[in-house]
Amino acid sequence: MELLDQSSRKKSPPHDLLPAVPFRKRLLGKKRRWVALGILLVLLLSVALPAGALVYLFFQVREFPALGNELNGAITSQDLPRIEASLGAIDSQLKKAETAFSSMFVLRLIPWVGDYYRDGIHALKAARLAVDTGEEIAAVLGPYKENLGLGPGFGSQITVEQRLQNLLDTLPPLADKLDLVWTNIPLIKEELQGINSFRYPEDFRGIKVRFWLSEAQKILDEVEPLVLRGREILEIAPALLGSPKRTYLVLFQNAAELRPTGGFITGFSLLTVNGGRVTANDFHSGAYFADNYPPELGVAPPPVMKYLNVYKWHFQDSNFSPDFPTTAKTILGAWKKSPLPKVSGVVAINTQIAADLLNLTGPVRISGYDLDLANTGLPEDCRQGGQNFTSVNLICRLEFYVEKSPPGSSGTEARKKILDLVSDAVIKKISNSSAEIWPKLVDFVFKHLQQKNLMIFSSAENEQKFVSDLGYAGEVRDASNDYLYINDSNFGGLKTNLYLKEEVEQSLQKLEDGTWRKTVDIKYRNPVPFDGWLSGYYKDFVRIYVPQGTKLVSVSGALQIWTNRDQWSTTIQNAAGWGEFGKTVFGAYFAVLPQRDYTLTFVYDLPSSVSKAIDDSGEYRLLLQKQSGTNIGLVKVQIGDTMESVNLSQDREITLTLGR
Repeated sequence: MELLDQSSRKKSPPHDLLPAVPFRKRLLGKKRRWVALGILLVLLLSVALPAGALVYLFFQVREFPALGNELNGAITSQDLPRIEASLGAIDSQLKKAETAFSSMFVLRLIPWVGDYYRDGIHALKAARLAVDTGEEIAAVLGPYKENLGLGPGFGSQITVEQRLQNLLDTLPPLADKLDLVWTNIPLIKEELQGINSFRYPEDFRGIKVRFWLSEAQKILDEVEPLVLRGREILEIAPALLGSPKRTYLVLFQNAAELRPTGGFITGFSLLTVNGGRVTANDFHSGAYFADNYPPELGVAPPPVMKYLNVYKWHFQDSNFSPDFPTTAKTILGAWKKSPLPKVSGVVAINTQIAADLLNLTGPVRISGYDLDLANTGLPEDCRQGGQNFTSVNLICRLEFYVEKSPPGSSGTEARKKILDLVSDAVIKKISNSSAEIWPKLVDFVFKHLQQKNLMIFSSAENEQKFVSDLGYAGEVRDASNDYLYINDSNFGGLKTNLYLKEEVEQSLQKLEDGTWRKTVDIKYRNPVPFDGWLSGYYKDFVRIYVPQGTKLVSVSGALQIWTNRDQWSTTIQNAAGWGEFGKTVFGAYFAVLPQRDYTLTFVYDLPSSVSKAIDDSGEYRLLLQKQSGTNIGLVKVQIGDTMESVNLSQDREITLTLGR
């Protein structure tokens, strides 16, 4: 024990590191606090920057509705400098929104919120593409703005005819200058398709968010086919509009007496256009009393022969095929044998077009055909409008002057002239109208092309393919699933289609052997009493076009049933029907009394290919094709408890999910 020095024990403590421990703890605590403060600062910035950016973004985005309204006003007024200024303002505001949104990138990592962030990216990209496209179009049109009347007041200084002539001179040079447009429109559509519109409220601070997102996608769906063919349109349009000069055979179809391609051919015109300007309108009115008429087309088709009691196939009945290109070729085949001038194509227009044109141009008055019919016993639409032809009374008054030949007129001569005079008056009024109606005129043309009140056939193969690809040829369409085209022909029922109401109800059921059986009820009603002039005993030869391979089960409501192209019976003779245009066809003939309801019913089994497609996909898909001039309005389709309804104003597609 004495060997240990007590003093040295005090001087040499055994735990020499203990004094350092409190200091290191304090140092480590400070580091942790700094790290924690750093993390907190990052988190705060991560929240604060997007939050600040979001506030900033809100104030930028809320300016867009007013800027959009200004751009819409500039486009409506066809003022190119104002359009350029509006696009510039939108571009500037969009850059601010893009800057604000770029600060919110962290939001993409947050569940649920990230979906909205990605929608925002899509929306901004679509907006940027749209603005760039608009600025490119404005820049390209700039050098031509005076020729096209795209300046303040220019629209009121030039006529529609002058605008069209200038446009035809301008289109070819533009074809190679709009590459960005052809590229960007599909990209805009792609960006908008990346946005789920159902994530958003119907209305936010007065803005119909969901509606406008859906509407933008629909609009792009409609214009995309035109845009994808944009260059071709600019190259072909001048030729179609008479550059160089050409003559069309224009068929005037009276939809009040419905026929397969739109109506009874009550007259025709040789319409010559040169550089967009109508230089001649050689009208031949009245099928039964025209001075120069094409020769007959040969032996009439069996239904025409039977129900119209004729042997020869006359020109006025030449539109027997529901496929307009087929009808046009049939007509041109006979036309070549006539002494009348050579034509470049056939255009069919319905009386509805003339009536709607008067909505654009206003009423017309024609000397010698200006009786005030207000106090007559004629139908109500005839009595309106005073001495003028209006959009409301046009069809009825044409029938009055053509059919009644009123006292003071020159009989047959009056009948010959009225359609000629009306068509001339409408053409002149449009041609001399201010170019300010141009946007409405363009919308008018496309509306009636879609509704098949206007159909075009060109003898030039490339032009006809172009028209067909756009869906404006009036042809029987292809379909990979179920298909229905109801085609009515008024064979001796006066002008009953002026008043006739028609609806279609379809129901489907699956049989034990896996076949899908379909019932089609076509319901007719003429609400107007018999007058022996317009409203009469409606006699209808109807054909239904269905998928190839369909088998007919039953027909009820028919006086005669056609299951063969050339003969009828009172019973089903051939359940397979006959074939046309890649479809199976069944026909029936029946009659409807005025002020009575009538139902014609077809029951048939869909082919195995269609039944398999329904079963494999779990969906029923139907293409409904509209007949030009049809009276069919509402169409319903039902499978079990699931039902869909559409208005057949144009071709429609219906999809029903099974078991929904």
